[in-house]
Amino acid sequence: MSPSLSILGAGLGGTCLALRLSEARYKGPIVIHDSRREFETGRHWCFWGTVPRYLKPFVNHTWHEIEVRDANQVIRRRTPDIPYVHLEGGRFLEEAHRRLRRLPNVEFRLGEAPVPEADGYVVDTIEREPVAPVLYRRYVSRLVRHGGRDVQRAVRLLDFRVDSEGSDERPDFGFAQIMPLGPQEAYVVLTHYSISPAGLAQDERALDAYVGREFSDVRRVISLESRVLPLGSVAAEAVDDRRRVVLTGDARLAASLAMPRVLSEVDRVARAIEKGKPLRQGRSPALTQWLDRTFIEAAIECPLDASAGLVSLFRRLQGDSLSRLLMDQATWGDLAAVASAIPPSCFVRSALRNWLVPARTVLRQGRPV
Repeated sequence: MSPSLSILGAGLGGTCLALRLSEARYKGPIVIHDSRREFETGRHWCFWGTVPRYLKPFVNHTWHEIEVRDANQVIRRRTPDIPYVHLEGGRFLEEAHRRLRRLPNVEFRLGEAPVPEADGYVVDTIEREPVAPVLYRRYVSRLVRHGGRDVQRAVRLLDFRVDSEGSDERPDFGFAQIMPLGPQEAYVVLTHYSISPAGLAQDERALDAYVGREFSDVRRVISLESRVLPLGSVAAEAVDDRRRVVLTGDARLAASLAMPRVLSEVDRVARAIEKGKPLRQGRSPALTQWLDRTFIEAAIECPLDASAGLVSLFRRLQGDSLSRLLMDQATWGDLAAVASAIPPSCFVRSALRNWLVPARTVLRQGRPV
């Protein structure tokens, strides 16, 4: 008989793991623990990637065309093989939990402190904050309902015009995004990376002004999220028991890229459980950590130059090459293209600051991931 599994956390990671195992017809008892009884309904998850089969019923939108723009130019690219995907968080959790509850081997224990079973596997998916944040990601989002005059098919992945008025004075790096959800609806996000968590009120005003400029016939604006996320390495406690693992591990500094990492970790852990093998703690590749931190710090130091460099990068690279970069599947050529797009002086200073810690590990790995 398959061993029992306790999943700590009924959010994104825990729910995906349970779905992944149910798709594989895992027969062991699965108990999902969470101290919450209700889950946030305003979350939206957008990510690059081929969608696993167990997630396909919950996908709201997929796009194969992206747009990047600044004050001077607009770049459009098609991504025929790797789509940009949208999941509405509240709907996903509600429908996925309903589906899992119908399975005879799955039990939910909500509203109480997680107490894993004495025997069997334990997978901890509860979110953890970095021990020592190195940067902060501020983001605010709006759901915009409009009259249909400003319809676009492509995802506006990066729009640097939203920051053009104040970026000379602001010590951060920011951009807006627009995901068209239908002929009269769009999901709009403003993101800033900064060394300081302060500035949400200013970001909200900037996003509302941006929405007013981009949509001429707004009917309704619904505020969804306003949040500050500390970014950095998440310290997963040492676990001696080979049947226990912390799924969160290290998150990518570019937080919007976390979903592919979560899905990859879910698949890795699920395969080990299916085969009855010991669980091993996952970890972000050292090269990826170094590149993420180097890029974002360089962008904060030189925001105008970095935005121009990114637009140039999108102009030079093909769509699927960009997708690989954002999915932890970059080749050396992809990484070199990113490095060449960043202003050399800013990149070199940031690279040298971040090189000392992961250098030995990067050289030992000897390959991009």
